[in-house]
Amino acid sequence: MPVSLRKIIYHPEAIMVRVDPGDALQPLVEMLETATCEVTGKLSLRESKTWMPHVTLCYSTTNQPAQPLIDALGYELPPCNATVSAVSLIVQEGAERRWDWHPVAEVRLGQAESVASRGQRPARSAQNAAD
Repeated sequence: MPVSLRKIIYHPEAIMVRVDPGDALQPLVEMLETATCEVTGKLSLRESKTWMPHVTLCYSTTNQPAQPLIDALGYELPPCNATVSAVSLIVQEGAERRWDWHPVAEVRLGQAESVASRGQRPARSAQNAAD
């Protein structure tokens, strides 16, 4: 899934780069939400359907003026194209700003099998076992 990273977004708690076109990832997000709701039994995961795909560059750990950061980084990066080729399941623990993230599994887009990041082998279908 090809995307572009260019526009810098400033938030009081983070600096991010917007992923464009944002709507290109919407079908993937909806599919992942549906699968997650089926597994967890929840009816919905988000309070709002508004979603802005982004890559977080850094989090702020203190209150500080934004202007020196904006002056240093500006509002756009040189064009950077990327391909979203996998989705990771992450366990996020801890208080805000002290998050501890642990990858649990990864699914490569366009492939039927998942690759667990903790050393487990993905389940094999009868077809794959015969190969």
